Amino acid sequence: RIEIHDAGGVPEALARLFADQAFRGAVCVTTLSPGLLSFRNVRLPFRDDKRIGQTLAFALEPLIQQPLDGVFIDYAVTGRAESSEIFAALVDRALVGERTALLAPYVRDTAVIDIDAVPLASRLMQKPGFPACALLLDIGVRDATAIFAGKGRILHIRHFRFGGDTATAAIAEVLRIDSTAAEAMKQSGELPEAAEEAVREV
Repeated sequence: RIEIHDAGGVPEALARLFADQAFRGAVCVTTLSPGLLSFRNVRLPFRDDKRIGQTLAFALEPLIQQPLDGVFIDYAVTGRAESSEIFAALVDRALVGERTALLAPYVRDTAVIDIDAVPLASRLMQKPGFPACALLLDIGVRDATAIFAGKGRILHIRHFRFGGDTATAAIAEVLRIDSTAAEAMKQSGELPEAAEEAVREV
């Protein structure tokens, strides 16, 4: 693990990571923040995978704010009956190109570009006894991701521009304590009622 800020930026962090020859020339799996993607749920009136692949982009075109040739689209079928329920993820082609170019000097192939928190959700859904309907919250320092899962499938993803630091700041403000004490209180889970209310309002 390499802290990007301490390294001086993403290119510098990658150079430090791949200075370890064990990683050079590897097949790479990377992820993008959900905040960089958009997600759509659509229904198509057929079940055939080939027809879904041929039609999905045109079904999504009225729902997005940029030309189709400027985005990558991936999708999962979340339900099939008379029609197909589709969960689609869209990302700017330029962003994918930038990520691939950053990794290209070091790796043999970028095999998978996934979405933050999705690998964790997929892993959890494979566990015996995982509930039929679940909400996974992945709370980072500055943002948070909600993954809605049902019957072993990811049904939707939402990204929120607040995270653990936001809650810590709210606790510090309402209790008039410094951020270190507020962070320790937050992690303990033992919050006074006023602090709980402040966190809920975040």
